[in-house]
Amino acid sequence: METLLGKIALVTGGSRGIGSASCVTLARAGCDVAVNFRTNAAEAQKVCAEIRGLERSAIAVQADVSKTDEVERMVAEVTETLGTVDILVNNAGITRPQKIEDITENDWDELIDANLKSAFLVTQAVLPAMRTRRCASSTCRQWRHRPEGWWDRTTRPLKLACWD
Repeated sequence: METLLGKIALVTGGSRGIGSASCVTLARAGCDVAVNFRTNAAEAQKVCAEIRGLERSAIAVQADVSKTDEVERMVAEVTETLGTVDILVNNAGITRPQKIEDITENDWDELIDANLKSAFLVTQAVLPAMRTRRCASSTCRQWRHRPEGWWDRTTRPLKLACWD
């Protein structure tokens, strides 16, 4: 794997599943990692402990990434503690196994906020500093609806071209 020594990564939804695996993989490649979580501090701290065991720096940062003020606070804390974000993994999201006809407007709004708005807000918050350094790398999850009513996600790289 290409070395990412000295790079700072922010992983939203980093306390479990794909997010925690992303955090550890980035640390193994040389990154210091900010592990974002919304509610489960204990799991985020476990991920941080594993990263520190790899002799990389890690912090757990609580934020609901669907809220602008919390995103701004999170990015400021990461920047102050680890440095400017070089790599962003927009992993935070929710899933609800529902048939489309059973989804309420409130359910829909929560899905859009967690799975789409959050990626927009966090990318918007870190992109200016990435542009200043003429580098940007981000990964976003994509969601789709299957006929049986389950929301399914796949992870795809998204390269952000920040310079002319």
